[in-house]
Amino acid sequence: MREAIRGWRRGLDWVKRLLQTHWTTALKLRDHARMSEETFHLFLAGLVGIIGGLTQLGYLLFNLGFLTGLH
Repeated sequence: MREAIRGWRRGLDWVKRLLQTHWTTALKLRDHARMSEETFHLFLAGLVGIIGGLTQLGYLLFNLGFLTGLH
């Protein structure tokens, strides 16, 4: 029983150290790569453009396939 408790404690200590290490790294990365409002809007506009382009491509392919199937 004591071995199991020691094993759990070692495992929890390992997880705690891992989270502390990665948490500080994530905070440093967040501070370094902070996104401004303009950057967010530019990214969002690009995403909307990609979705619009894929929608147009799907519409075109559907119509070409539908029209060629009628002949």
